[in-house]
Amino acid sequence: MKRPSFLEGLGVALGASIAAGAVVAALGMVMPLYVAWTFVTAGLGFGYIAYLLSRAPSRTGRLTVAVVWAAMTGMLFVFGEPLIVHIAAQLGAIWLVRSLYFHSGVLEALADLMLLGLGFAAGLWAMQQSGSGFLSVWAFFLVQSLFTNLPMVRKTPARESSSPENSSEDFERAHRNAEAALKRLSAA
Repeated sequence: MKRPSFLEGLGVALGASIAAGAVVAALGMVMPLYVAWTFVTAGLGFGYIAYLLSRAPSRTGRLTVAVVWAAMTGMLFVFGEPLIVHIAAQLGAIWLVRSLYFHSGVLEALADLMLLGLGFAAGLWAMQQSGSGFLSVWAFFLVQSLFTNLPMVRKTPARESSSPENSSEDFERAHRNAEAALKRLSAA
């Protein structure tokens, strides 16, 4: 899979903002606004996680992620949790997917968690300043598009030369190669 880019993140931010604004406006006519935002939050979480999984370097565990996300979101709806709990759950799911599929260590995962917090704060600030759901979602996903600049998983084969048996085998192989090279040089 090709690594996500910042411009791609901007496209995702724009698409998510337009979709969220339209859906909240439509649902806001038939249900209370906080309920509409609860559905939009779940939809944005699902959409962004699906996007992340489509760009992930590894294909394993995708079905498990989808099932766990659906179970978590379904339980939140069944128990009637407040909007902030839905937002926190979606942010946590996004962080787990990005940490498991895109980051190679704890420091990168913590930096990603801080980026999610910064995005949430930017979205909250935009909502308080403008009262616009479009701008709130735009600010959040605009900050999230920076996640592509965090270090990504590096696919390097693990070396098992730390055990004494592997070290002696490596030494023997290098010794044989050196002796063969000396024989070729002396014969020439």
